[in-house]
Amino acid sequence: MKFTFAPEARPLDGYTIKRAIHRGGFGEVYYALSDAGKEVALKLLNNNLEVELRGVRQCLNLKHTNLVTIFDIREDGDNDHWVVMEYVGGPGLYETLQGYPEGMPLNEVLAWLTGMTAGLSFLHDRGIVHRDLKPANVFRDQGQVKIGDVGLSKYISESRRSAQTQSVGTVYYMAPEVARGRYGREVDVYAMGIMLYEMLTGNVPFDGQTTAEILMKHLTAEPDLSVLPQKLRPVIMGALEKDPDQRISTVEELENKFRAAVSGENASIPVTLPRTKTERAAAAESVSSPRATQRPERSPVLEDTVISDAPPSSPKTALAAAAALWNSIPQSLQFVIGGAIALLIIEADMLRPLAVGGIIGGAAFLGYQMLRMVTENVEKKKNENEQVVKAAGVAPPPPPPPAGVSPQPSVQPKRERFRRARKNKPTPQSPRTFTPATLRSIPAGYRVTDLFSSLSLSLIAVSLVTVAVFYTTDMLGNMTHAVYFAAVTMLASWAVIVPSKLWEGRSADGFARRLVMATIGIGVGLVAGELPKFLLVDQQDLFRGAMATPPVAFGRVVLSDGSGNPTTASLMLFFAVLFAARRWWWQADSFRSSRFRVTSALLTLLIGMAITGALQEVTFPDALGATWALALSAVVQLSSGWTPHADRQKLAEEQQQVADKPHEEPVDVAVEAANA
Repeated sequence: MKFTFAPEARPLDGYTIKRAIHRGGFGEVYYALSDAGKEVALKLLNNNLEVELRGVRQCLNLKHTNLVTIFDIREDGDNDHWVVMEYVGGPGLYETLQGYPEGMPLNEVLAWLTGMTAGLSFLHDRGIVHRDLKPANVFRDQGQVKIGDVGLSKYISESRRSAQTQSVGTVYYMAPEVARGRYGREVDVYAMGIMLYEMLTGNVPFDGQTTAEILMKHLTAEPDLSVLPQKLRPVIMGALEKDPDQRISTVEELENKFRAAVSGENASIPVTLPRTKTERAAAAESVSSPRATQRPERSPVLEDTVISDAPPSSPKTALAAAAALWNSIPQSLQFVIGGAIALLIIEADMLRPLAVGGIIGGAAFLGYQMLRMVTENVEKKKNENEQVVKAAGVAPPPPPPPAGVSPQPSVQPKRERFRRARKNKPTPQSPRTFTPATLRSIPAGYRVTDLFSSLSLSLIAVSLVTVAVFYTTDMLGNMTHAVYFAAVTMLASWAVIVPSKLWEGRSADGFARRLVMATIGIGVGLVAGELPKFLLVDQQDLFRGAMATPPVAFGRVVLSDGSGNPTTASLMLFFAVLFAARRWWWQADSFRSSRFRVTSALLTLLIGMAITGALQEVTFPDALGATWALALSAVVQLSSGWTPHADRQKLAEEQQQVADKPHEEPVDVAVEAANA
């Protein structure tokens, strides 16, 4: 096999190639030394660079003891791209398997399984799916199992059904749903199930003469579980389910079930498998599955890895932690604490903001219910139309039997009845969780559409909230006050929605985002302070409830001028703190837990009340400030696009496919006409 670079070559400044390691569809891998003497692996990328580099950059500097670390991405003088990776000198799982043609001892299987589970769990918790897990990509160096090729994307050649498929995992370990373009973390569970089967028996469960034959077996054939001990069959079957929703959902669950099944076994000897013809026949009868063919010798192919949008496991939220803490308190003490809080609210004259908050929340929730009713009716009519269309294409039922002839019941083979019963058997599903923390590739078209639809809906939401405040409270004395309230609420909601939609699906520092939101809040407060002058609003009437205080100033910044009205600086301070105090981008994210969360709106109300309470020393209307906070939360939630949980995986995969699709070069019509 001929490689591009010879030993002692220096294609990258600072690294000297010592020997070639492997050549595959993605390019070439070399063992090299840095000028400081550090051993590294250099990977030269040749194909599909745009997709490859995007995946590598997302995994750059991921550090875990069970992952091969990617240090850097470099470009040489010929504009070729290189990936600088950790070098692992120990044997791989593929080479280890060659020494165990009848299956590994259990302690070996558990050692590899533990390391792979730890590495994959780290990736899955960060929304990354390996997609190409196989023995050739798993190594062990000084007793430490490491998963390689993390972050290298791969692709399918011109024909997705061709036997020349170069990617999406080696076909022996490829999950059935990959053929349908679905890439969740379940594909890694499936691949690990195949590898466990191989480590236990020395063979893969699905084999064939061609790629197409192997792929078809993944899609349709049942694995031969008769070669496995009885206790391990449900575990491996759970990992190899054709339907990813029925499959064991996480690698941690797979390891736990595997360990529970083999507990008490002697780990120093190979697992006892049915070897005689009698044992195999009896086992095959018990599981009703075809026997696996003997796998021919295969050469390892170092494929690449794909980034996916699988969600990280949902961390326990602060609200859930607070609820758990409250429930742990004895009931008698809960009554004491609750009474103290109620007394504090009454003594602090906070009932009015709470009542206003309840009215606004009720009106907002009513608007949400109306919108949901309209949406459900549209969806119902759409489904009815689809059913009519489908019914039009269904063949008519068979004619009834002649008079006097009783219909014969259809006789199904035993195997077919078993399959149908198993298919129809209700199985508890473990739906995948998508949250605002899930990293995903959102194409510009999707992002712009979601942004403008959210901004448009905010007009309706602001109108509903303003009408509720105007007609149910005396805070807004006339129509001009209502226009002022609506304008500020609209500006604030847009100031939240626009950056939130631009950040959606992207990773960033939460503290940096809060700083940006605080800066935006300063701008909103500036407009809120200056707008009454343009509307010729009587501020004494508008900002009722604000107590006159002595003048307060910090340098040239006047927080209170002694007039009894809030200054522009105090409004800027209020909105800056309000914007920084909450993760507003979560309330606007389309993958939030629900369309409208009352608890989130109430929490925002309490924060607004706390801010206005702190600003009482500088003349600030407590009722209006708290109402603004609640109204902003209600408008943002009601108007921001929201994807139901059942549709999130499909949407994420669709967006990923659009993002991965190469952009076509523009066609010069004049040149095409001239050539014609």
